[in-house]
Amino acid sequence: MRKLLFILIILMTFNITAQAQQAASIMDTYIWQVKIQEENSFDEDGLQFLKWSQTVYLVQNAGDKNFVTIQGKFREPIQQATLNGKNFAVDQDGKFTLNIVLISDDKKVRFNIFASTQAGREHKMQYTIAAVNERPVPVAPSLWRYSAGLGTTLINFRQKKVTTFDQWAMTIKAGATYRLVPNRWDLGASVFYNALPIHSNSPKLYTIQYLGFNAKASYQLLDLTSRFRVVLSGGFYYNSSMSAVGFADMIGPQISPELTYIFPNGNSLFWYGKFAYSLVGDHSSFFDDNREVAMGLHYSYPISF
Repeated sequence: MRKLLFILIILMTFNITAQAQQAASIMDTYIWQVKIQEENSFDEDGLQFLKWSQTVYLVQNAGDKNFVTIQGKFREPIQQATLNGKNFAVDQDGKFTLNIVLISDDKKVRFNIFASTQAGREHKMQYTIAAVNERPVPVAPSLWRYSAGLGTTLINFRQKKVTTFDQWAMTIKAGATYRLVPNRWDLGASVFYNALPIHSNSPKLYTIQYLGFNAKASYQLLDLTSRFRVVLSGGFYYNSSMSAVGFADMIGPQISPELTYIFPNGNSLFWYGKFAYSLVGDHSSFFDDNREVAMGLHYSYPISF
């Protein structure tokens, strides 16, 4: 195997974080207590058949927004339920969960719940969530972050004595990161697999699938109070073809610059480049043969607040 070039990997990947979302790592996470109260009934009865699981909840911070997750239960069968005019799901036993965003500076928000029962009753109530303890309580962020992603990959394959071709494939990826020195050094590992070839322009109908593993240390170049994260990573990788064409047991060092922008809602846009050199196989000159070059872009959002 002489020349291998990955032109573009993962055009757009939706990355799901299972612990603290990426944005939460750029600032301290904190919580405070809020209390939910009835404020205004739009009819005589109000929502007497709605019972909240508790009256005091903890608010969590993620990115630039504060969220509170509240749970309740309707004690009558419900036909329809809305939060500020938008439908929300209610389980068969009447239970439901709502995520409320606290935007105002005084940590107070009003919201309306409308419910129509299967018996034909319709009721609406306005509620208020207000701070009970406005002093933030520091919360130690998790040292571990986990991720899983699915995206598209363009593979540009070049190998001597093999017809060159380009191929699109669906790539699955999973990884874990450990915060060795908070806000400065991370240790991480990830694995990816081009699981499903979509299209190939190979005249011989070749397709190729890669299975790869990366282990790296990352140094954050900017203060994490910024919305931008600039990271330089280095480490080792293993990559091998699972198909008839390609290569086997490619291993060596790699270097990767990374740039992340954190949006106010906690989502993020991530770009990375990668240069990987193989220590196995014949080499005519350093960095000329047996190498992998890649870059990728993905948009990341949390699965919970």
